Amino acid sequence: MVMVIAACGGSSPVATRSSFGATSTAQPSHVPTSASPLRTVAPPVGGPVPPGFEPASYTFVSADDGWVLGTAPCALPPCTSLLRTRDEGRTWVGIPAPRTPLAIAVGFNGPVTSGVSTVRFADELHGWVFGPELWETQDGGGHWTQGPVPGPSPSDSVVAALETNGNAVDAVVVSGVSGQSAAGTAQLYTASVATERWSAVPGVRVASAEVETLALHGQSGWLVLLPASGTGPGTAHFFTRGENAWEAGTLPCVQGSESGRLAVSSAADVLLVCADGAAAGSQAKTAYVSHDSGRTYARVGTPPFAGDFMALAAASPSTAVIAAASGASYLDATFDGGHSWSEVLVDSQSGGEPWADLGFTTATQGAVIEGRPGSGPGQPASRMLITRDGGHTWSAISFR
Repeated sequence: MVMVIAACGGSSPVATRSSFGATSTAQPSHVPTSASPLRTVAPPVGGPVPPGFEPASYTFVSADDGWVLGTAPCALPPCTSLLRTRDEGRTWVGIPAPRTPLAIAVGFNGPVTSGVSTVRFADELHGWVFGPELWETQDGGGHWTQGPVPGPSPSDSVVAALETNGNAVDAVVVSGVSGQSAAGTAQLYTASVATERWSAVPGVRVASAEVETLALHGQSGWLVLLPASGTGPGTAHFFTRGENAWEAGTLPCVQGSESGRLAVSSAADVLLVCADGAAAGSQAKTAYVSHDSGRTYARVGTPPFAGDFMALAAASPSTAVIAAASGASYLDATFDGGHSWSEVLVDSQSGGEPWADLGFTTATQGAVIEGRPGSGPGQPASRMLITRDGGHTWSAISFR
């Protein structure tokens, strides 16, 4: 069975199954949906983009204002780098990054327990880099402070997902993690952006779980937790935030070998795509829609079979994009609410590089990261692709 919890009134991000930064394919809420009146100091001006920069994760707080976390060759590691744009990603400057390794560049075969892999900002000043560590800034990235991971045992806990709605920030912390196992107990925490005093959300705690989706839209939130890798089929858990608190609910899929990811375009409109099994680099996928915040779903269509399902993002109730990869890297889109799907990008030269941080900032502007940064000689460099026409066409960003 699948147990779901539903809620409206808090913050909740979208994250996908990962080894805590090693292969994260989180689909985030890339732009907060409520303004945060917390500006107190000016953000850093910035300097040159480091040569050879490769992106790992991005976040936007408006169509213009965004950040990209990545890495670039340097003489004195760690070589983690952070860039800032104020013109929709057309030009970039380098700003200070936390002095910690980029977790994606550390390793891919087991859980990563140090470094960072993902960036999120609530407004121009308040931001976080995380996965598995947790760092925060209150001056737009001018200075970064490493904070303890929320919870009673920060030494063996990792931040597996984090999202913000502009006023509040939610994080899923997995505790009991070791160098040999990514399995642990997942607990949802929440804090005010202004104070960042974390508190555990009652009832949203699951043993031996990984985050499949954490999504926020205004005061609404959605969280899907799946059994941790290697622990058997188990039971998936779905939570939503309602008027009073997070509640458990059910999904029409996500049991046995199935996985499912959610994308939200409004407080009411939810797209669910489920994938079942895998065969020679392909995977059956089924799309469902909900117009009541995820309480009920209707099956609408079948996305393309090619590629293993990795990420999902919705620009509007009618428009959404799936990222898949295996042998090649694919972006598949629907423009009629999930009823029909078509390939909008096929990268047959990538060898099936993975995708990360697929998301939309507005109904027309979205972006995604293709590939793993810092993979080494002979491997393709990671890149960031952007769409400005609602997912119909995608082009690589030049970091300059």
